[in-house]
Amino acid sequence: MKIYFSDVFNCDPDDLERHGALNVSLVSDLPLFIDPFLLFHSRKPEYKKIHQEMIDYVAFLRDRACEGPISEPLLKLWYTFREVKQNWLGWSAEGNDGRGLGLKFARSLHKNLNAVFANFGREEVRVRAHIEKVCLLIAESVETI
Repeated sequence: MKIYFSDVFNCDPDDLERHGALNVSLVSDLPLFIDPFLLFHSRKPEYKKIHQEMIDYVAFLRDRACEGPISEPLLKLWYTFREVKQNWLGWSAEGNDGRGLGLKFARSLHKNLNAVFANFGREEVRVRAHIEKVCLLIAESVETI
């Protein structure tokens, strides 16, 4: 069964690696993400702006969590982080929807965000807020799923 790019296009996986290319699976979604550390420490103002917008969005979610329960449609809209179909990073034999983060994740994030990170984005530290703190929340949330 041909699963990987190298299988379908008859190329050596070592050649792909030498060129810094990923030998992607063509039958399943890829677990890719944007490293927020790279955005935070970038010299490019547009990347720093993206990092700040991520912080602002998580603070928005925290504020919604502080207000109490929300409807399933709002959970899906605000917290599931669906993949952008147009970039094709979620491509597989089944389509380009990708997996994203589903409603289990959304429920857990909404339930825990206000308790774990009540001051997220407003920390009293000498550096900017880090989106990476959410990784701690996600790890904790996964434990409860």
